[in-house]
Order: sequence, then C-alpha cells, then structure tokens
Amino acid sequence: MAGILLVEDDPDTRRMLEAWLQWMGHDVFGAASATEAVHLVEGSTQVPAPALHVAVLDIVMPDHSGVELLQYLRRRPVTRQIPAIFLSASELDTDRAAARALGAHFVPKPVTRSVLQAAVESALITYT
Repeated sequence: MAGILLVEDDPDTRRMLEAWLQWMGHDVFGAASATEAVHLVEGSTQVPAPALHVAVLDIVMPDHSGVELLQYLRRRPVTRQIPAIFLSASELDTDRAAARALGAHFVPKPVTRSVLQAAVESALITYT
C-alpha cells in the first residue's frame, strides 16, 4: 500500500481515479488544484509528507499547472524524490517534454484502470 497524492481539477475524474487507486489498495490524498495540494502537503496533519509515495497530477489546471506543482514538490527536501505521473489530455509535445525533464511518467487521458495501475506500479519501483 502506498500514499498517493492525486491532483485533478475535474471532480468526476478525480472521484473515478480515487476509487481506482483505493481499489488497488492505496491511501489517496485528493486535491482539486495545485494550491489545494500545496496546502495538503505543507505541514498538514492530514498528509504527512513521508506518507506520500507517488504523485498523480493533472497537467492543465486552473491555478497552477501540474508541472509547476511538481517543480515545487521537487524543491522540498521531504518530497524531492517522489515519483510522479502526469495524466493529461494535452497533445502538446512541450507537456510531454516537461514530464520527461522532471523524470515523470506521462499517461494520456482518457486513462484506463489497468494503465493507471501499471504506471503507479512502475513509479513505486522507482521510489523503493
């Protein structure tokens, strides 16, 4: 079981992804925006940063992008090494390049449960 930070601005998609990740046996800490995710991670008693093993991030969000959020997480000592998976409907090569530059997986939307599971398992291998 792993702690997953899930950041997705679409509520229906977030609920579906949360359900899938919980079905896989993970603890899910969900946020609707990058700002909300920062509040969850910053000294929150809800999500102790050492309990986070993987970040699953949407790239395109209304406040800050998933790329900006991951850059922030990588600057913090306690989340610096957290593996990340970007989920995005974006077809832009720049988004894929940004994911690669940050060492993150890129999974196009719509995503299936089996593809998400494979990405999380691969990320967890990186973490351990």
